[in-house]
Amino acid sequence: MRPDVDLNEFKQWLISREYSKSYINAVMCYASKYYYILGNNHLRDLDALSNDKKASTVKALILLSKFLGTYTQFKQKLSEYGIKLARPDSLTAFLRI
Repeated sequence: MRPDVDLNEFKQWLISREYSKSYINAVMCYASKYYYILGNNHLRDLDALSNDKKASTVKALILLSKFLGTYTQFKQKLSEYGIKLARPDSLTAFLRI
């Protein structure tokens, strides 16, 4: 079961929240490619992605789930599958600067 997603409405929703144009484009790319995960609960499909791509995809799906009103359920599914967003420690973040 795929959620019914109007990607144009989703994009307008992102714009209304004043995200940058480049971030919106990235979110739209990942959301349009992986939105089926929200409806089918195929969270294991995320395991096939690299860490960077996985993090970007999860962030896009989180935004999409907020738009669809299913954020709480999606957050719970992420927790059940043990999927967490990796956050670099402060030293790593500093060294990237």
